[in-house]
Amino acid sequence: GNNNNAQNMNIGTGSAARTIKIGNAIGATKLDLDAGTGGVDIDSTGVVNIASSLDNASAIALTASAGGIDITATGAAGEDIDILASGSSVNVTSTEDASDAIVMNASNGGIIMKVANGKDLTMGNTDSDAYFRVAASGTAGDEDVRIVNTNGTDEAAIAITATSGGVDIDAADTKDVNISGGQVKLLS
Repeated sequence: GNNNNAQNMNIGTGSAARTIKIGNAIGATKLDLDAGTGGVDIDSTGVVNIASSLDNASAIALTASAGGIDITATGAAGEDIDILASGSSVNVTSTEDASDAIVMNASNGGIIMKVANGKDLTMGNTDSDAYFRVAASGTAGDEDVRIVNTNGTDEAAIAITATSGGVDIDAADTKDVNISGGQVKLLS
């Protein structure tokens, strides 16, 4: 009720199966659901579907103004968490000043990252002057992998290290391994 009595309200809590409807989709009809520190608890033994037909960049918004957001699936293989943008992009952004501001962790499996031919897979800094890039292409002569450090002046501005094993550099018989600029030191 709308009085000050501390009492529970039950709607459709009887033992019979039924459909419970609240409101309508006419004009500017709005459903405003508020709760205090007790929170909002939605449970179902069936599918929970949250959908919007609004053509807007934020048609569905999940916002925690002072805390975090957890999305958890405890199902078996194939019962995954799927994020799909059909015709649009997926943006993951963090403004936290931390070395692990965004973490991708597969504790028991691998991670696969793919791009279409003609597109690049780039991992680097915000200025794009130090990066690792895979330039995928359906044309063999246009496909390459690049490790670039534009501004680094350290003796090891790019380091390839195998602490306990070897380093193998191979090229096709008709191609060269080209090392140029500065001094070339081979140590053993």
